[in-house]
Formats: sequence, structure tokens, C-alpha cells
Amino acid sequence: MAKRILSSIIDEIIVLFFSFMALVILENASGMIFDFHFIDENSTIANVRIFVGIFLIVHFLYSLTISFGGTSVGKRFCEFCIKAGSIRKSIIKEVGLKWGFFLCLPLLIACANAKIGFLILLFLCIIYTIVSIVTWRKRKQSAFDALLDLSTQQSDYAKFHLSILALLIDACIIFVITVTLHLILSCQVPVEFFTLLYIVIFVYLLVSALLNGKTFGKQLFQLQLEKSSVRSLLIRELVFKFGLVLVVPFLILSLLFNITSTYATFLWSLGLGGFAMVLYYAKNGCLWWTKLTDARFETQHNSRKQRLIAAVTCFFVICMCFEVSRHVNNNHQDNDMVTLGFEYPLDYQIPSRLDVCEYSQFLQDSSILSAKDYVLSLFKKYDVVIIGETYHGEKTQWDFFFDIVSDKYFIDNVGVVFTEYGSAIHQNKVDDFLKTSFSSDTMRLQQCATIMDFMSGGFYNFLVELNQLNSKLPDSLKIRNYFTDIIDYDYFPATYKSRTPNLDNRDSLMAQVTIDWYNKSIKYGGKHKCLVITNFRHAFGYPQGMSLKNEPHYLNFTSGNQGQFLFESLSGKVANVLQHMPNANRKIFFMPFVEPIQHGKWDKAFENAVNKTAGFNLLNTPFGDDEMDLYPLRGASTNHKFQEYYTGLVFVNKYSDIEEIGYPFRQYAAKQEMLQKNDSLNASDEAYINMYYSDQPQITNNIRRTISRINYIEILSLILVSLFGGVLSLYGTLKK
Repeated sequence: MAKRILSSIIDEIIVLFFSFMALVILENASGMIFDFHFIDENSTIANVRIFVGIFLIVHFLYSLTISFGGTSVGKRFCEFCIKAGSIRKSIIKEVGLKWGFFLCLPLLIACANAKIGFLILLFLCIIYTIVSIVTWRKRKQSAFDALLDLSTQQSDYAKFHLSILALLIDACIIFVITVTLHLILSCQVPVEFFTLLYIVIFVYLLVSALLNGKTFGKQLFQLQLEKSSVRSLLIRELVFKFGLVLVVPFLILSLLFNITSTYATFLWSLGLGGFAMVLYYAKNGCLWWTKLTDARFETQHNSRKQRLIAAVTCFFVICMCFEVSRHVNNNHQDNDMVTLGFEYPLDYQIPSRLDVCEYSQFLQDSSILSAKDYVLSLFKKYDVVIIGETYHGEKTQWDFFFDIVSDKYFIDNVGVVFTEYGSAIHQNKVDDFLKTSFSSDTMRLQQCATIMDFMSGGFYNFLVELNQLNSKLPDSLKIRNYFTDIIDYDYFPATYKSRTPNLDNRDSLMAQVTIDWYNKSIKYGGKHKCLVITNFRHAFGYPQGMSLKNEPHYLNFTSGNQGQFLFESLSGKVANVLQHMPNANRKIFFMPFVEPIQHGKWDKAFENAVNKTAGFNLLNTPFGDDEMDLYPLRGASTNHKFQEYYTGLVFVNKYSDIEEIGYPFRQYAAKQEMLQKNDSLNASDEAYINMYYSDQPQITNNIRRTISRINYIEILSLILVSLFGGVLSLYGTLKK
């Protein structure tokens, strides 16, 4: 009975893993193969439904394969199988009863009503468990086997266990070698992790073939290859393994869909290729490279000394890679945060052999304006200037923005700012604040804190300074700030952000606030120039014309971008500016990590220019001609240039100088908001506010959000894989 339960758990884990991989693959293809998202970070319920659908499809394919093969990976691991008999009965059991009635029906009901669906699933689990206990005591059969008169038999799958363990050891060795090489090489030249991983896998399999299949794992777990020619081994390892599992998906994606990212292709290989291997093995009891060649493995009985030598060698390789990686990483880092000897990779190490002569020479041009003067100069040609933020609350960028809006030219000719940051439904709050003259700084700071729950003090200080500026200006010249977002930034939002209405249309609604204001200003003959401050992704546009929108591999987002809608509605009157961010958003599965633009070329160029502020048009410049890698959707390449997305670029300061600060009177503001919403403040509410909010500004350090070439996920994986490999090595030594 215990083996039955364990085998079911193993099979469900396999299905869950490949369902997750399928979801990652579909997300990775969004905007490149599919014109819509399979993953929307703001729609949790929809994501769950998508995952349930994928899970049911993957489970159906797995169940159908089990029906024809009579066993599964879980059953093989637990060394039993269904006796040969009627395939019809197996299909009824695996597909009709287990998948259809027991799993599919309640999960589909759960998509409509989660509580009822999961109650039905729980009820079926309880009934099945009770009936199975009864039938097991009487007939040594599970409930479904007893119903269909299916019996099981013990099987010897010892070699299967050893093959899995050998595979895990080899995977550990390949991974730690790749991470170590990646760290060492990337200090000198740009190198993609997954490209290097492909190379290491190829070399590892090639050496394995030349050594008669003797990998670390096979030596450790006593798997000996039957006598085979080198030609057969090369075909087995390089054609049927490396070729079909890794090369074929890469060729299909690159030739048919123009996806050349090795990260993207590796996901497809791991997901689709791995699932194909699982299905093939469940059906045939071997993999196709064994079926198609005469190179097969059998168990051998090595002496304890031989196993000890293999284990020590394996352990030594893992430890050596671990230590080398730790030494090289710590050589480039300088912080007190340490995990198992690794200092956190907060500082990006720019490869020393990057050629930035062309960029540096361009920045020496005396006609290049300062960042502020460049942005102001755009208003002489355009009515709407969009500038991309980095992190909403970061202070130094808001100092830069205030430097722009407080300039006499801006006050006299523009006077209006639109910000993504801030909910449009609370426009009255910012209007009242900016036109009020306060009798003391304390009152000004308190009132500003009540406008919204700021991420940090950057935007808060911007509004405070705007109020101070407006108090010195006549009413006709006071600066106006318009909120555009539909997300509720209250201290106690009425709804969760993920459930904000019409979130799919967020960018179009933000753009519409500006478009409506512009059209109204034109109609009544007022000033109609404005500055739009929004996140860099929202700022994407069509500065070189609308042809980019019709490209088949253009980045497809849920409902376009704020900048796109502004460019389309106010054609010829909009410019967008990228504020240099020495980091590009990457995604490892669903987790975002950062990496400098063009592997750090821009950073090095500005550093060579002594980090002076600069602003210029991107068209026909070395910066504009670079491939746009700031926001590679789901890891895929766009094959477009920066000048196709942005009108210009500004550099304000280096990334290590950006700053995150707190702001005061959060406790006061939270209490005021609670009183407005509930007309009273009970004891529990007051205790909650006193616990989580303070009137003193939070103490924060300079924010440094870059990471080294070997990022945190690689270091964490290296640590875990090294420990896992060490345990397996010890197990292989002690195993009889």
C-alpha cells in the first residue's frame, strides 16, 4: 500500500513539474509566437485557471501513455507494474476514472466555484482512500484495480534507480562547471549563461562517448556500458541525446519563430523534450537513444575502493567549482551580506574587454546637451514629452524631474506634469495640496503624506517641492500634477491591486487622461504642452513611425503601452526619452533579475565620460543602433533597436548613486485616511496603524539594485546543487 501511495505522489510531482514548465514555455512565447499573454502578473485568478487547464492536458497525456504502457515512472521507481491485460480496462482506469471523474470533473467545477470544486475533490479523495483500504485488506488491490479486476506484479527496476541517480550526479557536475566558467569568463567578455550551458553539455557528452560512456554518475552508481563502438556512442550521445533534445528545439524556434535566445530554447528543451522522454520511458521502459542504438548500460559490481575513488573525484570537482566561484564572486563584491561564504552579488562586474570606443567618442561631442537642457529642448518641437522612470520612489530621479519643472522655461511654456504614480480617482487630493499655502513646514509635510501611500520618499519630496514652488508663483503659472493610474495607492486600498477593475486596459486608460486634457486644452486655446513621467516600459512608443507596430515579432503586451497610445493619438506631437538605467529586466522563470544594458557597454561609456549628465537623440547614434535589450519579453529577442522605441536618451547619474529614502507622517496619514473611510477609529485599527506606521521617516540606505554577472539565483542554485551533489556522492559510496 505504501508503495502505491509513493508511486502516485511521484507521478503527480512529475505532472505538476511539466505543467509548470508548459506554463513557463507559453509565457516565454507571449509576444513572439502568441499575440497575448498566458501570464499576467495582475490577474491571479486567470493564471490559476490557465494552470489548471494545462495541468489537465499534461495529466491526460501522461495517463493515456500509462494506459498503453501498463506502468509509469512512479510505478517503476516503486518496482511494480500492472499485469499485461486489456488495454481497454487500463484506459478506463487511467483516463476515464482517475483523470476524468476523479480529477478533471472537480477541477473544472473549481474553476467556476473554487469552494464547491475542492470540496468535491476532497470528498472523492476520502471515499477513494476508505474504499482502497478495505479492498487492500481483502484483495491486496486498490479501489480502481478491484473494480476493473486489474492485478499488479513486482518488477526489478534497480537499474532504473541507478540511472536516475547517475543522471542527477551528471546534472550537478554540468551545472557547477557551467556556473564557475560563467563567472570566470564574464569578468573578461560578455557570455550568456545558457549558451555556455549548451557548450558544457556538448563537451561532457562528447568526453563521455570517447570514454565508453564513463561519466561521473555512471562510475559512481556502477553502470557499465555494454561493448559498443565509438561511432555508436557518438551517435547515441551527440545525435539522439544532444541533437534531438537541445539542438532541434533551438533550430525550430530560431528558424520558424526568430527566437534565438538560448534561455528561451533551453526552457522549451527542458519542458517539451523532458516530457517527451518521460512519456517514451513510461511506454517503452527505455529511452530512444537506447532503442535506436546498440549502446546499452548494465549494472556492474565495483569494489568499495573503486566506488570510493569515483565518489572522492566527484566530490572534489563539486568542491573545487564551489570554492573557485566563491573566490571570484567575493573578489568583485564588497558588502556584509554573506550566504555560505558568498557575498551577495550586488555589484555588477563589467567585462574588462568590452569595446566602447565608439560610444565614448560620441559622448565627447561638445554639442551634446545636459540631461535637463535636452529634455527642455524637446518642448520646442513636441507638445508631449514622455520620460521613463527607473524605480517609482527613487529620490535622485525625482530631483532631476523637479530640476526640469522648476526651470523658468518649463514654468512659462509647459507647466503641466502627468505621473503614472498616483491614482486618478484621487486627483482632488493633489490639486488641493499643490494650490494650498501652508503656514508651516510641518503642516505641508503632514498633508502631503495623506495624498497616497508612497513607495518611498522620492515622489513625496517632489510634491512637497512643487507646493513650495507654487507658493511663490501666481495662479496662472502654478504647476499642475495629474495622476493617471487606476491602481489604488491608499494606505488601506478598497480592493487588492490584482483585482483593480479594467487592469488589462491600464495603459490605455493612463494615456487617455493625457489625451483628454490635451484635446480640451487645444479646444479652449490654453497651454497644451506637458511632461509625462511614467515607467520605462509604459514609455515605449513609435518615434520612427508606426511601422514597428506591424512587425510580427514586436513585443506584444496585454493592451499596448501608455506611450504607444499617446504616439498613435497625437501623431507627430510626442517624444519619449529613456532615462539610462544600467540594468535590463531579465526573467529566470517568473523571477525578475537585472543585467546592464548591452552587457555594461553604456555604463562603461558614461564612466569614461566622467559620468557627466547628457541628453541626445538616439537616431543614428551608437546607442540608438544597439539592439533593444532593456525589456526582452519572456527572454526572447526582438531584433529591434533602441532608436525604434525611444526618441532620446538621458544620463543623470551612475546607478550606485541612486537613493531610496523614507518620508514622515505615515502614521498620521494612515489614521486620517481610516477616519475618512470609516468615520471613526476603533482600538484595533489604531493598534494596527501604530504597529506598522510611524511618523518618523523610515531609515533606508542607498538602493543598489544591480547584480553581478553571476546573479543571486545562480549562486543560490550553485549552493543547493553542490550540497545535493555531495549528498549523492556520499550515498553512492555507502550504497551496497
